[in-house]
Amino acid sequence: QCCRTDLPQGASEKDKCRRYIGASDNCVGGKPPDAYTYSGAVARCLELSTEALPLALCDVACGGLGCGYNSFPVYSSKPCAVSPSSPPSSLPLSEPPSPPPAIPPPHAIPPAGVQVLDGWTAKEVACLRHGQDENTTKAPIGNTPKTIAVQCCRTDLPQGASEKDKCRRYIGASDNCVGGKPPDAYTYSGAVARCLELSTEALPLALCDVACGGLGCGYNSFPVYSSKPCAVSPSSPPSSLPLSEPPSPPPAIPPPHAIPPAGVQVLDGWTAKEVACLRHGQDENTTKAPIGNTPKTIAVQCCRTDL
Repeated sequence: QCCRTDLPQGASEKDKCRRYIGASDNCVGGKPPDAYTYSGAVARCLELSTEALPLALCDVACGGLGCGYNSFPVYSSKPCAVSPSSPPSSLPLSEPPSPPPAIPPPHAIPPAGVQVLDGWTAKEVACLRHGQDENTTKAPIGNTPKTIAVQCCRTDLPQGASEKDKCRRYIGASDNCVGGKPPDAYTYSGAVARCLELSTEALPLALCDVACGGLGCGYNSFPVYSSKPCAVSPSSPPSSLPLSEPPSPPPAIPPPHAIPPAGVQVLDGWTAKEVACLRHGQDENTTKAPIGNTPKTIAVQCCRTDL
Protein backbone atom coordinates (compact mmCIF):
# COMPACT_ATOMS: atom_id res chain seq x y z
CA GLN A 1 0.00 0.00 0.00
CA CYS A 2 1.27 3.54 -0.66
CA CYS A 3 0.65 6.92 0.96
CA ARG A 4 0.49 10.43 -0.42
CA THR A 5 3.51 12.56 0.45
CA ASP A 6 1.92 15.93 -0.39
CA LEU A 7 -0.43 16.25 2.59
CA PRO A 8 0.26 18.16 5.84
CA GLN A 9 1.35 16.39 9.02
CA GLY A 10 -1.66 15.05 10.85
CA ALA A 11 -3.64 14.27 7.68
CA SER A 12 -6.05 11.35 8.15
CA GLU A 13 -5.22 7.83 7.01
CA LYS A 14 -8.24 7.99 4.70
CA ASP A 15 -6.69 10.99 2.90
CA LYS A 16 -3.10 9.69 2.90
CA CYS A 17 -3.48 5.99 2.12
CA ARG A 18 -3.72 4.33 -1.26
CA ARG A 19 -4.34 0.58 -1.08
CA TYR A 20 -5.76 0.82 -4.60
CA ILE A 21 -5.63 3.30 -7.49
CA GLY A 22 -8.93 4.17 -9.18
CA ALA A 23 -11.13 1.05 -9.04
CA SER A 24 -11.25 -0.73 -5.68
CA ASP A 25 -9.99 -3.98 -7.23
CA ASN A 26 -6.91 -2.29 -8.78
CA CYS A 27 -4.87 -3.03 -5.67
CA VAL A 28 -1.38 -1.51 -5.36
CA GLY A 29 0.19 -4.76 -4.16
CA GLY A 30 -2.18 -7.26 -5.79
CA LYS A 31 -5.21 -9.06 -4.38
CA PRO A 32 -4.32 -11.30 -2.63
CA PRO A 33 -0.94 -9.60 -2.06
CA ASP A 34 1.89 -10.45 -4.45
CA ALA A 35 5.35 -11.16 -3.03
CA TYR A 36 7.43 -7.95 -2.94
CA THR A 37 10.73 -7.39 -1.17
CA TYR A 38 11.19 -4.08 0.70
CA SER A 39 13.11 -2.70 -2.30
CA GLY A 40 10.32 -3.80 -4.65
CA ALA A 41 7.69 -2.23 -2.38
CA VAL A 42 9.49 1.15 -2.42
CA ALA A 43 9.84 0.88 -6.21
CA ARG A 44 6.14 0.03 -6.58
CA CYS A 45 5.01 3.23 -4.84
CA LEU A 46 7.53 5.27 -6.86
CA GLU A 47 6.23 3.69 -10.06
CA LEU A 48 2.64 4.71 -9.20
CA SER A 49 3.64 8.19 -8.02
CA THR A 50 2.73 11.18 -10.18
CA GLU A 51 3.17 14.94 -9.84
CA ALA A 52 -0.51 15.21 -8.89
CA LEU A 53 -0.40 12.18 -6.57
CA PRO A 54 3.09 11.76 -5.05
CA LEU A 55 3.32 8.41 -3.24
CA ALA A 56 5.69 6.51 -0.95
CA LEU A 57 5.50 3.75 1.65
CA CYS A 58 3.23 4.63 4.57
CA ASP A 59 4.02 5.41 8.20
CA VAL A 60 0.53 4.15 9.14
CA ALA A 61 -1.33 0.85 8.71
CA CYS A 62 -4.26 2.15 6.57
CA GLY A 63 -6.62 -0.26 8.36
CA GLY A 64 -10.06 -0.66 6.80
CA LEU A 65 -9.14 1.01 3.51
CA GLY A 66 -9.58 -1.85 1.10
CA CYS A 67 -8.02 -4.77 -0.81
CA GLY A 68 -8.41 -7.19 2.11
CA TYR A 69 -5.06 -6.08 3.56
CA ASN A 70 -6.51 -5.88 7.09
CA SER A 71 -5.69 -9.59 7.50
CA PHE A 72 -2.12 -9.23 6.14
CA PRO A 73 1.11 -7.64 7.30
CA VAL A 74 1.90 -4.41 5.42
CA TYR A 75 5.15 -2.63 4.62
CA SER A 76 5.78 0.69 6.36
CA SER A 77 8.37 3.48 6.39
CA LYS A 78 8.57 3.47 10.21
CA PRO A 79 11.93 2.62 11.81
CA CYS A 80 11.93 -0.43 14.06
CA ALA A 81 10.66 0.22 17.59
CA VAL A 82 13.93 -1.22 18.95
CA SER A 83 17.10 -0.70 16.90
CA PRO A 84 17.70 -4.02 15.13
CA SER A 85 21.40 -3.86 16.03
CA SER A 86 20.83 -3.20 19.76
CA PRO A 87 20.36 -6.04 22.29
CA PRO A 88 17.00 -5.91 24.15
CA SER A 89 17.35 -3.85 27.34
CA SER A 90 16.22 -6.82 29.45
CA LEU A 91 19.38 -8.77 28.53
CA PRO A 92 22.58 -8.10 30.49
CA LEU A 93 25.34 -6.51 28.40
CA SER A 94 27.58 -9.50 29.12
CA GLU A 95 25.09 -11.79 27.39
CA PRO A 96 24.51 -10.57 23.82
CA PRO A 97 21.44 -11.91 22.03
CA SER A 98 21.77 -14.85 19.65
CA PRO A 99 22.29 -13.74 16.05
CA PRO A 100 19.15 -13.87 13.90
CA PRO A 101 18.82 -16.82 11.51
CA ALA A 102 20.69 -16.29 8.26
CA ILE A 103 18.52 -14.90 5.47
CA PRO A 104 19.70 -15.44 1.90
CA PRO A 105 20.99 -12.27 0.20
CA PRO A 106 18.98 -10.72 -2.62
CA HIS A 107 19.37 -12.46 -5.98
CA ALA A 108 21.77 -10.22 -7.87
CA ILE A 109 21.80 -10.06 -11.65
CA PRO A 110 24.63 -12.36 -12.83
CA PRO A 111 27.84 -10.76 -14.19
CA ALA A 112 26.91 -11.88 -17.75
CA GLY A 113 23.57 -10.06 -17.44
CA VAL A 114 20.16 -11.60 -18.16
CA GLN A 115 17.94 -11.33 -21.20
CA VAL A 116 14.43 -9.94 -21.08
CA LEU A 117 12.44 -11.71 -23.82
CA ASP A 118 9.41 -10.82 -25.89
CA GLY A 119 6.72 -13.02 -24.34
CA TRP A 120 5.57 -14.24 -27.75
CA THR A 121 8.50 -14.16 -30.18
CA ALA A 122 11.25 -14.95 -27.62
CA LYS A 123 13.36 -12.15 -29.11
CA GLU A 124 15.72 -10.38 -26.66
CA VAL A 125 14.19 -6.95 -26.00
CA ALA A 126 16.54 -5.83 -23.21
CA CYS A 127 19.68 -6.87 -21.34
CA LEU A 128 19.65 -6.36 -17.56
CA ARG A 129 23.12 -5.48 -16.34
CA HIS A 130 24.77 -6.50 -13.06
CA GLY A 131 25.09 -3.56 -10.67
CA GLN A 132 22.95 -1.26 -12.81
CA ASP A 133 19.50 -2.71 -13.48
CA GLU A 134 18.66 -4.27 -10.11
CA ASN A 135 15.72 -1.90 -9.78
CA THR A 136 14.40 -2.18 -13.34
CA THR A 137 10.82 -3.42 -13.74
CA LYS A 138 10.05 -2.41 -17.36
CA ALA A 139 11.36 -3.17 -20.84
CA PRO A 140 10.24 -2.12 -24.35
CA ILE A 141 7.82 -4.04 -26.54
CA GLY A 142 8.10 -2.11 -29.80
CA ASN A 143 8.33 1.51 -28.65
CA THR A 144 6.23 0.98 -25.52
CA PRO A 145 7.84 0.37 -22.10
CA LYS A 146 5.90 -2.42 -20.38
CA THR A 147 6.13 -4.19 -17.03
CA ILE A 148 8.34 -7.28 -17.22
CA ALA A 149 6.21 -10.33 -16.36
CA VAL A 150 7.38 -13.12 -14.05
CA GLN A 151 6.88 -16.70 -15.18
CA CYS A 152 8.57 -19.84 -13.87
CA CYS A 153 9.79 -23.11 -15.35
CA ARG A 154 10.14 -26.61 -13.95
CA THR A 155 13.74 -27.58 -13.19
CA ASP A 156 13.16 -31.35 -12.91
CA LEU A 157 12.60 -32.10 -16.60
CA PRO A 158 15.20 -33.47 -19.03
CA GLN A 159 16.96 -31.19 -21.51
CA GLY A 160 14.82 -30.78 -24.60
CA ALA A 161 11.49 -30.87 -22.74
CA SER A 162 8.77 -28.83 -24.49
CA GLU A 163 7.83 -25.33 -23.35
CA LYS A 164 4.32 -26.62 -22.68
CA ASP A 165 5.75 -29.10 -20.15
CA LYS A 166 8.33 -26.75 -18.62
CA CYS A 167 6.50 -23.43 -18.38
CA ARG A 168 4.26 -22.21 -15.58
CA ARG A 169 2.66 -18.85 -16.27
CA TYR A 170 -0.01 -19.79 -13.74
CA ILE A 171 -0.40 -22.32 -10.92
CA GLY A 172 -3.63 -24.33 -10.81
CA ALA A 173 -6.40 -22.09 -12.18
CA SER A 174 -5.55 -20.18 -15.36
CA ASP A 175 -6.25 -16.82 -13.66
CA ASN A 176 -3.84 -17.58 -10.77
CA CYS A 177 -0.97 -15.98 -12.67
CA VAL A 178 2.54 -16.26 -11.24
CA GLY A 179 3.34 -12.58 -11.84
CA GLY A 180 -0.15 -11.11 -11.64
CA LYS A 181 -2.63 -10.26 -14.42
CA PRO A 182 -1.83 -7.73 -15.73
CA PRO A 183 1.80 -8.21 -14.61
CA ASP A 184 2.84 -6.70 -11.29
CA ALA A 185 6.14 -4.83 -11.04
CA TYR A 186 8.95 -7.18 -9.95
CA THR A 187 12.67 -6.50 -10.01
CA TYR A 188 14.96 -9.32 -11.22
CA SER A 189 15.64 -10.24 -7.57
CA GLY A 190 11.90 -10.27 -6.83
CA ALA A 191 11.25 -12.44 -9.89
CA VAL A 192 13.80 -15.04 -8.76
CA ALA A 193 12.32 -14.94 -5.26
CA ARG A 194 8.78 -15.35 -6.65
CA CYS A 195 9.68 -18.61 -8.44
CA LEU A 196 11.49 -19.89 -5.34
CA GLU A 197 8.44 -19.03 -3.22
CA LEU A 198 6.16 -21.07 -5.50
CA SER A 199 8.64 -23.95 -5.82
CA THR A 200 7.84 -27.24 -4.06
CA GLU A 201 9.52 -30.62 -3.89
CA ALA A 202 6.96 -31.96 -6.36
CA LEU A 203 7.16 -28.89 -8.63
CA PRO A 204 10.64 -27.28 -8.43
CA LEU A 205 10.61 -23.91 -10.19
CA ALA A 206 13.04 -21.23 -11.35
CA LEU A 207 13.15 -18.50 -14.00
CA CYS A 208 12.82 -19.83 -17.56
CA ASP A 209 15.33 -20.02 -20.38
CA VAL A 210 12.45 -19.84 -22.88
CA ALA A 211 9.64 -17.35 -23.60
CA CYS A 212 6.66 -19.68 -22.94
CA GLY A 213 4.70 -17.99 -25.78
CA GLY A 214 1.02 -18.84 -25.96
CA LEU A 215 0.86 -20.38 -22.50
CA GLY A 216 -1.51 -18.02 -20.72
CA CYS A 217 -1.99 -14.92 -18.55
CA GLY A 218 -1.79 -12.51 -21.50
CA TYR A 219 2.02 -12.41 -21.20
CA ASN A 220 2.44 -12.78 -25.00
CA SER A 221 2.14 -8.99 -25.27
CA PHE A 222 4.62 -8.28 -22.43
CA PRO A 223 8.34 -8.66 -21.90
CA VAL A 224 9.22 -11.61 -19.63
CA TYR A 225 12.14 -12.32 -17.31
CA SER A 226 14.50 -15.12 -18.30
CA SER A 227 17.57 -16.92 -16.96
CA LYS A 228 19.44 -16.55 -20.27
CA PRO A 229 22.69 -14.55 -20.26
CA CYS A 230 22.71 -11.49 -22.50
CA ALA A 231 23.42 -12.28 -26.17
CA VAL A 232 26.32 -9.79 -26.05
CA SER A 233 28.21 -9.40 -22.79
CA PRO A 234 26.85 -6.17 -21.25
CA SER A 235 30.40 -5.05 -20.43
CA SER A 236 31.76 -5.60 -23.98
CA PRO A 237 31.56 -2.92 -26.69
CA PRO A 238 29.73 -3.97 -29.88
CA SER A 239 32.21 -5.52 -32.33
CA SER A 240 31.30 -2.95 -35.00
CA LEU A 241 32.85 -0.16 -32.94
CA PRO A 242 36.63 0.46 -33.23
CA LEU A 243 38.53 -0.29 -30.01
CA SER A 244 39.73 3.31 -29.87
CA GLU A 245 36.13 4.53 -29.64
CA PRO A 246 34.42 2.89 -26.64
CA PRO A 247 30.61 3.05 -26.49
CA SER A 248 28.88 5.72 -24.43
CA PRO A 249 28.12 4.55 -20.89
CA PRO A 250 24.50 3.47 -20.33
CA PRO A 251 22.22 5.97 -18.57
CA ALA A 252 22.52 5.79 -14.80
CA ILE A 253 19.84 3.66 -13.13
CA PRO A 254 19.09 4.28 -9.44
CA PRO A 255 20.33 1.55 -7.11
CA PRO A 256 17.89 -0.75 -5.31
CA HIS A 257 16.19 0.75 -2.26
CA ALA A 258 18.07 -0.72 0.68
CA ILE A 259 16.44 -1.17 4.08
CA PRO A 260 17.55 1.81 6.23
CA PRO A 261 20.15 1.20 9.00
CA ALA A 262 17.43 1.66 11.65
CA GLY A 263 15.34 -1.09 10.02
CA VAL A 264 11.68 -0.79 9.03
CA GLN A 265 8.56 -2.01 10.77
CA VAL A 266 6.12 -4.43 9.20
CA LEU A 267 2.68 -3.60 10.61
CA ASP A 268 -0.50 -5.57 11.19
CA GLY A 269 -2.74 -4.24 8.38
CA TRP A 270 -5.63 -3.70 10.83
CA THR A 271 -4.25 -3.02 14.32
CA ALA A 272 -1.04 -1.21 13.20
CA LYS A 273 0.94 -3.30 15.71
CA GLU A 274 4.55 -4.04 14.72
CA VAL A 275 4.67 -7.72 13.70
CA ALA A 276 8.24 -7.80 12.36
CA CYS A 277 11.37 -5.67 12.02
CA LEU A 278 13.21 -5.85 8.68
CA ARG A 279 16.95 -5.47 9.23
CA HIS A 280 19.45 -3.73 6.98
CA GLY A 281 21.74 -6.18 5.24
CA GLN A 282 19.75 -9.23 6.36
CA ASP A 283 16.11 -9.04 5.30
CA GLU A 284 16.38 -7.55 1.80
CA ASN A 285 14.83 -10.70 0.34
CA THR A 286 12.06 -11.19 2.93
CA THR A 287 8.49 -11.19 1.56
CA LYS A 288 6.53 -12.65 4.52
CA ALA A 289 5.83 -11.81 8.17
CA PRO A 290 3.66 -13.42 10.86
CA ILE A 291 0.03 -12.54 11.58
CA GLY A 292 -0.60 -14.54 14.73
CA ASN A 293 1.27 -17.78 14.12
CA THR A 294 0.78 -17.72 10.34
CA PRO A 295 3.46 -16.37 7.99
CA LYS A 296 1.71 -14.21 5.36
CA THR A 297 2.85 -12.22 2.34
CA ILE A 298 3.61 -8.59 3.26
CA ALA A 299 1.25 -6.32 1.32
CA VAL A 300 2.40 -3.16 -0.46
CA GLN A 301 0.34 -0.02 0.04
CA CYS A 302 1.33 3.58 -0.65
CA CYS A 303 0.65 6.92 0.99
CA ARG A 304 0.48 10.44 -0.37
CA THR A 305 3.63 12.44 0.33
CA ASP A 306 2.03 15.83 -0.38
CA LEU A 307 -0.12 16.06 2.78
